[in-house]
Amino acid sequence: MNNTVYDYDISQGFNKSIEINSKVNQDKTLVAIRNKIKEYEFSFL
Repeated sequence: MNNTVYDYDISQGFNKSIEINSKVNQDKTLVAIRNKIKEYEFSFL
């Protein structure tokens, strides 16, 4: 079967995009947490 290499390439690309997406989501989550902490600190002032 010569399409195994093709399937492999697709899965590699797919895994890479998942990796990038999870990194982006992680950054968004960190920003959201920081904003929450800021709100929380201001509520004590």
